[in-house]
Amino acid sequence: MKTETDKEHSSSAKALEIGWVRKKANSCARFVPVLFDTVDEALAADFPSYKEWTPVNVNQKLLRVIAKVSNRIFVGPELWLNEDWIAISIDYTLKVFAGANAIGKWRPWLRPYVQYFIKEVQNTNKFKQRAEDFMVPIIKARREAMANGKYDGERPDDFLQWCLDQEGKTMNRKVER
Repeated sequence: MKTETDKEHSSSAKALEIGWVRKKANSCARFVPVLFDTVDEALAADFPSYKEWTPVNVNQKLLRVIAKVSNRIFVGPELWLNEDWIAISIDYTLKVFAGANAIGKWRPWLRPYVQYFIKEVQNTNKFKQRAEDFMVPIIKARREAMANGKYDGERPDDFLQWCLDQEGKTMNRKVER
C-alpha cells in the first residue's frame, strides 16, 4: 500500500518527468525544418525521376536516405553527404543488427563471454577506428572554435554539438583521443 509520502514523491517525479519531456520536445521542434529539407534533398538525390522504366533497389536507396537524415541530425553538415561516412553508417547499422541477432541465440549469462568469439559481433568493432578517423578531426575543430569564441551564438545544430556543449556541464573531464 502506498503511503502519502510515496504518492507525493510519485507525483513530483511525474511532474519533473513531464517537464523534461516537454523541454526536450520543444527543443527537438527546431529540427523539423532541417529534417524536411534533409529528407527532400536525400529523396531527390537517391530517387531521381527516370524517363524510362528503371529497376531500383528500394532497400538500398531507403538505407541511404535514412543514413543521410540520421547523419544530418547526429553529426551535422560536415559529414551527412560524405559518401564514405554514409557507407560506414549503413554498414555499421547492418553489422550491429547481425551481431545482435547472432548473440541473441546464446543464453544471456553466456553473452558477455561469447561476444569475443562471434564473428558478427567482431565485425562491429572494425568500424570504430574508421568512425574515429572521421569524427576526431571534426570534434577537435569544433572544440577549438568553441574555445576561441568562433561560434558567436551560431553553433552547428546537431547531436554532436549538443554533446560537446554538455561535456563541460555534466562531466569533469573531456574525452580525448
